[in-house]
Amino acid sequence: MALLKRNNIYYAYFRKPGSKTQRIVKSLGTTDRATAEIAHATLKNRLALKRTARILSRNVPGFVDERPDFVEKLTQLTAAPVVEDSGSLLTLGAMESIAITRKSFSTTTRNYWRRFVEREGAETLAAEITPQRALRYLDKYYSGGNGKNWNNAKSALNGIYKCCLVQAQLNVSPFSPINQKRVEAVEHYRNLTDEEIDRLLAVLPAPLKVMTMLSRYTSLRLKDCARITPSMLDREKLVLVIDPGKNKRFDEWVCCPLLPPLLNFLDKHCRRCRPDEAYAQSFWKRGEEWDDAKYSRQFRKYVRQLEIPDTESGKASFHSLRGSAITFFKEHGVNGPMLSDITGHDASNVEKIYARAVKNISDLARNWR
Repeated sequence: MALLKRNNIYYAYFRKPGSKTQRIVKSLGTTDRATAEIAHATLKNRLALKRTARILSRNVPGFVDERPDFVEKLTQLTAAPVVEDSGSLLTLGAMESIAITRKSFSTTTRNYWRRFVEREGAETLAAEITPQRALRYLDKYYSGGNGKNWNNAKSALNGIYKCCLVQAQLNVSPFSPINQKRVEAVEHYRNLTDEEIDRLLAVLPAPLKVMTMLSRYTSLRLKDCARITPSMLDREKLVLVIDPGKNKRFDEWVCCPLLPPLLNFLDKHCRRCRPDEAYAQSFWKRGEEWDDAKYSRQFRKYVRQLEIPDTESGKASFHSLRGSAITFFKEHGVNGPMLSDITGHDASNVEKIYARAVKNISDLARNWR
């Protein structure tokens, strides 16, 4: 017997009992590898019991009459379903709890789903959502803007649905046939000056102040700054190596120098932070969940409060710090491959590139003036 995976569904492939040539492919009714392995083992045991019963009944006359308990147990095992299934009665309200057991979803994705459930009804059956209905929903609530929010909502809802196909008795998510929208215009962000950043640091709350300093001297995005821990800093080589969340699917990573202004700030303000605790998290309220959109809006609020203007080149926001950091590195003579190592690149031939990047950026941090 063998375990196969087709279109994200697991199947058992085995020879038909009593035949030397015919093969059977049986759906195990799950998209989860661990569940599939259990179901596969159960099916294998059932087939073995059947084969044993045939051999015994053929070679031991009267076995069925003498051991009725064996036959009864065999009947129970062979009649049991491989995986329990709630069938087409699965509701939208029950899908999130199923999906999170199979995959980790961001707070943003879960919020998209919760709004969908609230608007369409928690008791609505998953099978009742057709591609046409899904498209009407997206157009009704996310048609404004440049199409980016529409695409994000479609991807989030599709991700939850794909984790529940078996329980909903669906072959495909109703959001899968819907094409992504073409994004008409992408937001641009202007760089913040040193004077503007210093003004912001004077008024920002502690979590945002820490993430601002991290982004200012590493060029990392908000979400990546929020998960940097003390244990990730190599203080001997003066580098920080991290896989950026946005580009994780492309196997990219970045290697950032640990410059004196950043290290001095962290040593002064984050001395009590545990090695495995994110710097910013040490200032969060107990039980608070990370929400990048919330902190991005909060940063933008302080930008407006200080009357830091948007310009023709773009909007002033937290993402502006990434451009400011890149400009900062360029002004200090960092360019070409080294700048690529700091901002992110494809990790093909990763061992060779990694060794070069860490050495060069380590030298850069040691010799920084």
